[in-house]
Amino acid sequence: MRNKIVIVDQYDWNRIALTQILSAEYTIIEATNGEKALEIIDQSESEIAAILIDMIISQNDEFALLKSIQQNSWHVKIPVLVVCGMSSVIMQKQLFEYGVSECINQPFDNTLIKIKVSNIVKLFQYKNELESIVQKQTEKIKTQNCMLKMQADVYDALINERVYKAAIPKDEAFRMIINGECGMFSPELMECLKNCKEAMEAA
Repeated sequence: MRNKIVIVDQYDWNRIALTQILSAEYTIIEATNGEKALEIIDQSESEIAAILIDMIISQNDEFALLKSIQQNSWHVKIPVLVVCGMSSVIMQKQLFEYGVSECINQPFDNTLIKIKVSNIVKLFQYKNELESIVQKQTEKIKTQNCMLKMQADVYDALINERVYKAAIPKDEAFRMIINGECGMFSPELMECLKNCKEAMEAA
């Protein structure tokens, strides 16, 4: 379960303030710099609900952490929120291009931060769950398609004459497959086969 929030800020008072706002709902992990944040994310990726970054954590390159998060595709599963001053439209555009989900301007309002973090976390949780369901269904369909092809190949081999055997009547071939004489198939596929009986025999 994703219930941790990584707060990345070099200033103690900012981390303390954000921790006080969010700790009632989430387990907070603090990082004072981008290098430490990357280490935490790499180790706890599947448990992190959101990453909250202060844009002045790095004097050399404030986008370095965002670049690394994007390169590792962590922003696809984990929302990244950035705390910054009154940023320009150009800067916000850059932030969003690096995969940032939300910008929070300073001075921030406690209630507003709670709402923004909660909303984006719920949105990503729903998205991740939906993607997981779709992936499982896709894998199931691929497996079923493979099994259907195997059924069709077995049926075709039975009803057609081969060098080593005579052709078997379609009704008999169908009965053999249903009775498991040609291998075991899932109940769902057997039901599908029954529903397609007339179409198969007419082919």
